[in-house]
Amino acid sequence: MTSVIYLQDTLELPEVDQLLERLQNSLLDSLHLDFQEADVEEAQAVARLAKGLRRIAQIKPLQIDYAPGLLAHNLYRLGALQQGKLTLFEPKDELAQSS
Repeated sequence: MTSVIYLQDTLELPEVDQLLERLQNSLLDSLHLDFQEADVEEAQAVARLAKGLRRIAQIKPLQIDYAPGLLAHNLYRLGALQQGKLTLFEPKDELAQSS
C-alpha cells in the first residue's frame, strides 16, 4: 500500500528530522513524496534529507515527485538513484525558475 505525502513550505532541519522519522516508522509497503509546494534550502537540511531518503530507499521503494534541484542533485551524487528503489519524477530546476 502507498499513499502520497504532500509537503508544503520550506523544510528546515527540524521538519526534515520529523519527516525522516515519520517515513522510517511508516508501515506502508512503499512511500511517495510530493515536493511540488515545498522546498529545502539549507545545505545541512538538504544533506540530511538526501542521506535519510537514501537509507529508507534501501528498505522500501520511494518515489519523489518535484524534488527540489539541490535534493535531486544530492541523491544522484550519493548514488541513491542507482539502487532502483528510489525514483524521481520531474525534479525541479531552480536555475530555470530563477531566470
